[in-house]
Amino acid sequence: MAIELGILQNGYSDLPSHTNADGIHLPQGTMRDSLGMMQRVVNRQIKQGVLADQLGFDYFFLTEHHFQPEGAEQSPNPLMIQAALAVLTKQIRLGQMANILPWHHPVRLAEQAAIVDILSNGRLEMGIGRGYQQRESEVLARPYGAGLQDGEKYRRLFEEGFELLKKSFTEESFSHQGEFFQVPPPGTNWHHPQTIAYYQQEQIRQTVEQVMDIGVPTDQSGVASMTTTLKQITVGPQPLQSPTPQFWMPMTTRRSAEWAASNGVNGLYAATPNELLNRELDIYHNAAKASGWSDRLDRGEFARGWDSGRKRGVAAVRTVHVVDGDVGNEALYMSGLDRYMDYMLTFGSLGVQLAEAGYEEASSKTVAEAGLNMIGSPDKVLEGIEAMKVAGGFDDMCVVFVFDGHALPEQMVEDQMSYFAENIMPVLHKEYGKRDQEALLYPPPEAEPAKL
Repeated sequence: MAIELGILQNGYSDLPSHTNADGIHLPQGTMRDSLGMMQRVVNRQIKQGVLADQLGFDYFFLTEHHFQPEGAEQSPNPLMIQAALAVLTKQIRLGQMANILPWHHPVRLAEQAAIVDILSNGRLEMGIGRGYQQRESEVLARPYGAGLQDGEKYRRLFEEGFELLKKSFTEESFSHQGEFFQVPPPGTNWHHPQTIAYYQQEQIRQTVEQVMDIGVPTDQSGVASMTTTLKQITVGPQPLQSPTPQFWMPMTTRRSAEWAASNGVNGLYAATPNELLNRELDIYHNAAKASGWSDRLDRGEFARGWDSGRKRGVAAVRTVHVVDGDVGNEALYMSGLDRYMDYMLTFGSLGVQLAEAGYEEASSKTVAEAGLNMIGSPDKVLEGIEAMKVAGGFDDMCVVFVFDGHALPEQMVEDQMSYFAENIMPVLHKEYGKRDQEALLYPPPEAEPAKL
């Protein structure tokens, strides 16, 4: 058995909390204070990513969220942050929880992700998701054809984005004519002598006829001198990892878990109580089996829960705040957690899962009882991890920890990370096993990383 350990940095506000007359927990300060917080989050994510690498964590995940003066989750561009981290870190793998596909043109997202993979020498873990907050989805997804309020149409937008993302990662030249995206758009005029000459070369597998539809002369000049149109495009750069980086996806419903498993996508359980883990792992593995153990490298059946050798399966996300002597401040942490719960419970998913697990209410207290939050002594944290392992019936484990929290000073979060790495991580590696850092777990990169 082996355990792998990651960190999720969710873009939490560092502003102190207060409670209004209606009992709602809010950040203190003006809108300008909130905007200043958003600037500090950028540097906070960079610093914590570098520290996570130095401390020996295996993964560093960021989320994608927008437009939140409430400070719940402010993290608008995980790939841009991780492009910086790619050249500042040595071995930690860089994941997103997630890039929300309907909010991006998939071709542009593919280019940006490939750059992170190249800069990191093949350390990208490609997170994808649909998004669940209307404020973000209606603003960012509707220009591409559907918002979250469009239901099934929005899901089709996500699935088409995934298809186009994979084409961009893997195919030398392609076209895509879908419900939402046409690549290249029909009628794209391009009579360019250099392009024609390029595809006439013997060593190029694609022919002019495959890539272009040569038309008749016009009275225009340049690329419009003939009615020639493009039939295919080439997207580059492509990732170093072949055929693609591993895809990941947050999962909260049976449908999302079955889709992820049958499409070779690793799952992330960010709000699944211990009581439901065994059921959820069954759903995921049954769907994977039914699809022939779908995997980007066709490696067959993988271990239950997580397979450390194949880096395939599901990971659980758990919040940790260690309290030991001068380390940690439970009262401060809980005040920030109450603020986060006020924001998140409105969306329903967490409350539904807690109800399914048998809890009569959704609160900071029941979240801890369900194993989602581990707050207290090192022994309590270790007991919480063991309870999660037993509840899910994991073979190997991948656990992604959230150390940051609302209202927590930056140094306190870094102290939490360091304390965990020095005092808890060695116990976990001794108890559950440490992955072989030298094992060939991913195909070797085809090029050297950038020298900066």
